[in-house]
Amino acid sequence: MRLISPISLASWLLTLGLMSSAGCERALEPVDYTSVSALVPSSPLPADSPSQPVEHGGEVRGSWSTRAGETLEFQIPPGEAARFEVGAASDNDPEALVQIEIVTEEGGRRTLVETPLVAEGWQTLGVDLSPWPDRPLTLVLSHQPSIDTQSSVDWGEPLLLQKETTGAPLNVILVTLDTTRADTTLDRDLTPHLAALAEQGVRFTNAWSAATSTSPSHASILTGLAVDQHGVLSNRNRLPDEVETLAEQLSERGFQTAASVTVDHLGPGAGFAQGFGRFRPAQTGDAQDGASSVDDAVAWIESWSKASARPFFLWVHLFDPHTPYGPPKSFLEEEWAQRGFDIPPRRSTPPTMPSFPGSLPTPLAWLEGTTDRAHVEALYAAGVAYADHLLGRIIQQVEALGLASSTLIVVTADHGEALGEQGVFYQHAGLWPASLRVPLVWAGPGWPRGVEVASPISGVEIAPAILATVDGEPDRTRLYQALGEANPSHRVWFAETDLRQLGFRDGEVHYIEALGPGQFGVRTEQRADGPFVTGIQRYRRGRKWLFDIHADPNLNRNLAGQSGSGSERYRALIGERRQAAVAASSKRSLTEREESELRALGYGE
Repeated sequence: MRLISPISLASWLLTLGLMSSAGCERALEPVDYTSVSALVPSSPLPADSPSQPVEHGGEVRGSWSTRAGETLEFQIPPGEAARFEVGAASDNDPEALVQIEIVTEEGGRRTLVETPLVAEGWQTLGVDLSPWPDRPLTLVLSHQPSIDTQSSVDWGEPLLLQKETTGAPLNVILVTLDTTRADTTLDRDLTPHLAALAEQGVRFTNAWSAATSTSPSHASILTGLAVDQHGVLSNRNRLPDEVETLAEQLSERGFQTAASVTVDHLGPGAGFAQGFGRFRPAQTGDAQDGASSVDDAVAWIESWSKASARPFFLWVHLFDPHTPYGPPKSFLEEEWAQRGFDIPPRRSTPPTMPSFPGSLPTPLAWLEGTTDRAHVEALYAAGVAYADHLLGRIIQQVEALGLASSTLIVVTADHGEALGEQGVFYQHAGLWPASLRVPLVWAGPGWPRGVEVASPISGVEIAPAILATVDGEPDRTRLYQALGEANPSHRVWFAETDLRQLGFRDGEVHYIEALGPGQFGVRTEQRADGPFVTGIQRYRRGRKWLFDIHADPNLNRNLAGQSGSGSERYRALIGERRQAAVAASSKRSLTEREESELRALGYGE
């Protein structure tokens, strides 16, 4: 997180006035605010009294709180804005009367807003400043309690809306799918909305995740930094405040920012709300069905279209393809069946699912009694199809509101999923292509239509490309430059959870090195009654894997250690990378429920 520096004409001053019982005001030290531009609205950030993320009605906003008798004041220089907006809400006094007063430099005072709070959630209050275009103003926010004691009101995301903007604004929507293999999204019948979007833009067919778990990968997508540069090594780590996010940089450019996620480890407590003026954290049931998250996103786009003159950045995360596989029953019975798909029976003779000696590992417990791999993989495909269905609702809303020509839509995934490759079943362990290859579709102004790019692309390149596109300079990014590459070759780095492994793909080389002990996948043998698990694939620190992709596309023949293979040179690259790495970020405190959920999903310590 980076505090906004004083680089514009608009300067805000916040003071908290504490009223004594005698009615005398005791002013605290003022804190300077700074907006980004005199022409583009922005949410200012204080240098000494930062806003706190506060949730009301399932929505998180950066906020400041006032108790009964306190005021929150904003000084607006002349000519700076035409409108002021702020959210108001209260947990302990939902019937409080909130007020916004305006004070001119001559001392005149007028109440512009006086209204009771809504029963639940944020209430947006707006003030028209156009009658005072050339006069300095002070806005005073306060409330009258409806209860005797402990009354307080949270004021969220105060905004100055400027008089004018230059040029057509470009909105940005980033949709991140969880656990989605690149090859699964190539079937138009399975993912028709993503296919249609790709026809309107660019599909990168060789995109790679920066990590094999959700939080590290999303941190890279949202910051443009590799895992060993931002320090989020697992789903238990917190994104550091000092790391600047895409949302923060777009806020500085005047964007209205919002997010809707479906798992706790991408929520405010994990640091992912940085830079978002509005953040909807995961709600109960979101991980199994992201429909309510999309409901929220679609409604927010509509409300934006009615009230805001600023461009927006919206991030939506969908967890639906993750284990345990399977979309809602209604989707299977209706749309899935109408497309001519079905789900094979759970059991087959002979079994095609590997049989474990004893009970199934906890992350695979949902497979108890299943012996047919085709059944499991059909459920996985259906989950991806359902995520595409939800994506379609977002796209349809953009089109219905006439925003398609002014909106950049980017769709990708945090990581893939192994369906038996390298002995990894229904997880994303190890730095193997099945766990790392992801979809990446890019459609909107400034980008060509109907183009496929085979050059390797990393998730760390998404945020810089979005910023460059917003700035009108997409051609200075790696993604845009890849459009014209006849002989694609580009090194992409990736990391396993907790940096147990670090590796890269470079031309025809796929290299992995173990930085600590770990395990991935199982060893199996075929028996008369089907495949049987004979052991776990474990590795020690220092183990290396090296593959020639041209001769061995399925990564079956490890060349590490062979004379002339280049292993020592690749090991040296890993060493250089490690020397430049930052320390791991702090691990967040988890509730018993959050810990249990992570373990059930396969994210143990």
